[in-house]
Amino acid sequence: MDRRPARGHNSNKTVRNMAVALISCGIFLYIFLFGDTTVVRKRTPAAKGEAMHRKHNSVHLANHTTTHKPKRTSLQEQMLNPKWFADKPLTATVPMVEMWHGQKMPVIGYGSWKVRTEAPIKQAFETGYQHIDSAVAYGNEEIIGNLIQELRIPRSELFITTKLLPGDFGSDSTRKSFFESLGRLRTEYVDLYLLHAKAPNWEESWRVLEELHTRGQARAIGVSNFDLSAIQEITLNFKYKPMVVQNYYNPWHPDDHVLQYCKENKIVYQSYSTLASDKMVHKLLAEPVLQRLAEKYHKSPAQIVLKWALQNGVVILPRSTTVEHAKEDLQLFDFQLDLSDVELIDALKAQ
Repeated sequence: MDRRPARGHNSNKTVRNMAVALISCGIFLYIFLFGDTTVVRKRTPAAKGEAMHRKHNSVHLANHTTTHKPKRTSLQEQMLNPKWFADKPLTATVPMVEMWHGQKMPVIGYGSWKVRTEAPIKQAFETGYQHIDSAVAYGNEEIIGNLIQELRIPRSELFITTKLLPGDFGSDSTRKSFFESLGRLRTEYVDLYLLHAKAPNWEESWRVLEELHTRGQARAIGVSNFDLSAIQEITLNFKYKPMVVQNYYNPWHPDDHVLQYCKENKIVYQSYSTLASDKMVHKLLAEPVLQRLAEKYHKSPAQIVLKWALQNGVVILPRSTTVEHAKEDLQLFDFQLDLSDVELIDALKAQ
């Protein structure tokens, strides 16, 4: 007996399969084009931060160094943002430094001081920066948070720093300011939270930072513009010593004593104004020794200074408003300064 199905039955089955396939394709196309159509209500930065805080606390943290599983980027997000993924390999060459508690940070970050418009920060992300340094005082947290959402950058691929204003030092005001920062940045945590300067009540604020770190809401904590005696006091008398110290550092002002103390105590040292202050940057880069080394290594004087800092074990936060300089500041790992040349730059501090 012929066990093959009748042609009519087979034809009906084929038609049904084709219909199901067409419907499935239609649903997929709709989702791809229009995505989630849920309406999201606008909230104030403080309300956003508190909502994220409640959501974050619902997740049990085994300890303060728990690593969250990264969220995978959907095919839709990748295709909507080809620029980000095309430039992403640039960041693959930026090494990471490990802090004493095990967390890692890219050794180059984008310094956003005085950057209060969207364009420079957007081009930094598109150029390949994954580490961005912000602060309440900079007035750009909301710009950064909005751009991360607009560009659909996976949070797990970013290292975000922000800082507490000295005017907000104190237990209650520190907590309030922190959650307002989370709201503006549109994130559930920051990778690094710093006291922006030494000021009265900094001790109270440091204890709050320790609390935020224990909860996993500030993955790392540290200080900025602190002198050696205050850094030593934290190291000796508090629960956590700083993971990071961020200070003014460049060839004319190398901050040697603090840098050496940080190295001895496994504290990461970050520099801002590595190319000197805005008014002095051109004068610094015109130094004859930097001009000679730039010619020797076929690099710009700025790249020579930034490489000098990296070879001294310093994390750098260059700021640029042009695409060319932003890319140039990342291209520091295809050459190495001779030790004698590092010492030549070290000697500039005498001036």
